[in-house]
Amino acid sequence: MNANMNSEFTPARPVFTAILNLPSGRKKSTLNVKGTVIEIASTREVASRWDGRLYRVAKAVIRDDTDTIPFSLWNTQIELVQVGDTVELTDVYVSVFRGVKQLNIKRSGTITVVGR
Repeated sequence: MNANMNSEFTPARPVFTAILNLPSGRKKSTLNVKGTVIEIASTREVASRWDGRLYRVAKAVIRDDTDTIPFSLWNTQIELVQVGDTVELTDVYVSVFRGVKQLNIKRSGTITVVGR
């Protein structure tokens, strides 16, 4: 081991993809998006088709310098984000629902507010 090596680990910053360049249908891809939340719809409750439990969901829209795209906020994420916040969405993929592209945050994904 080199005595001059720093023993602290600094995680790499994620690479962000412009919304305009997001590919559809790559669920196994790891994508990250950074932008401003421009809309949050009313919260509603939905029942899980797997276990019947009720979950809260609110549709939201994020914008960057290239485009906009909708995404969903679930449960505690709803209180975390406000219209106007700059957020980093990590570990997301793009799907098409009823002909509209939308972001989906994987279970391993995160939403981080980086500016209010």
